[in-house]
Amino acid sequence: MEIGRISTLVLLTLKYKDKTIIIAPPKSLIHLKYTLGRLLGLRLPPSLYIILYENCEVDSSTYDNFITKTSCELSILERETDQSAFIFITSLYIIIFKHPYTNIERLENCNIHWSSVVFSLPRKNPILIAGDKTHEFNIYNYTIQLKPIMQFPRYFFASTIIKEYIYVLGGVSIEGYTNICERYNTNLDQWEYIHSHLGIGKSGMTACQWGNMKIFLFGGLDGVNYSSAIECYDVEYGVWKILPITLPWETYYIAVAEVDNGILILGGKDNRECVNLDVGSLTFRNEGTIMQSVECTKFAQVGKRNACVYYFMNLDCYILSFDIDKKKFEVLHDPKKTAYNN
Repeated sequence: MEIGRISTLVLLTLKYKDKTIIIAPPKSLIHLKYTLGRLLGLRLPPSLYIILYENCEVDSSTYDNFITKTSCELSILERETDQSAFIFITSLYIIIFKHPYTNIERLENCNIHWSSVVFSLPRKNPILIAGDKTHEFNIYNYTIQLKPIMQFPRYFFASTIIKEYIYVLGGVSIEGYTNICERYNTNLDQWEYIHSHLGIGKSGMTACQWGNMKIFLFGGLDGVNYSSAIECYDVEYGVWKILPITLPWETYYIAVAEVDNGILILGGKDNRECVNLDVGSLTFRNEGTIMQSVECTKFAQVGKRNACVYYFMNLDCYILSFDIDKKKFEVLHDPKKTAYNN
């Protein structure tokens, strides 16, 4: 009599607060992060999940080589966040909008370039970056300190934050449009080159990280044409690739925000639509339309989140909120009603 082989069923136990869920392991770590919100009944951006095995954070290599092959238990925690301010730079002023982004503080700007992009990390002072200057801005006593500059100075770049790193992608240097990328380690206070470059040199793109694993890069301008291209960077493997889909519009300086299963995308040149890019299926879903009164271009700071409401600010100092459950926009600040004398 022939005796067949008996296979062992691999199961994954997920523990989050008082919840315990047992599932067959998804095929990759990014697929697990993609399904966590649905499994746990949450709508958190996936970068806020910390997935631990025996008190060590799980990466793709550990997941592929061990977690998917052995029944085990993973603990799910939430990463620390804070409700950071929007900081807007003009040639004369540093303008600060603290949550709920309706109260304004204005300081004299002595030496910060007006195109500086502002980065807020938990429990750290904001970092301001443009060209050959990097500054740390103390949000409590309003002092400014010089920090190490980019290895390849440029303006009008795309950018995003992953954990302690600030990523700077493409932009315009003294040599023209560049496809060079680098990142700033805020813990070690130093810049590092990224050895994989963008497909072409562009400016005015918008970047959004997803799950602390991928960076999606949207649109831009190559000096002649606006782009609808979408590029994706694998953070763990350090490789860029061009995705087989494009934005519904050729555009630049759009607004983005990481959501549970994808990325909110809104605004930009000749566009008032808001769509959700599902990172699992690489398809778009319509979410709403921005009101006619709002200037929709020149978004440079990634959207901020409080529960189900996302906040966006552009370089004309418009601040919008979007309730992702109600599909509703609201203007929190209209610069036409406030004179800054830029």
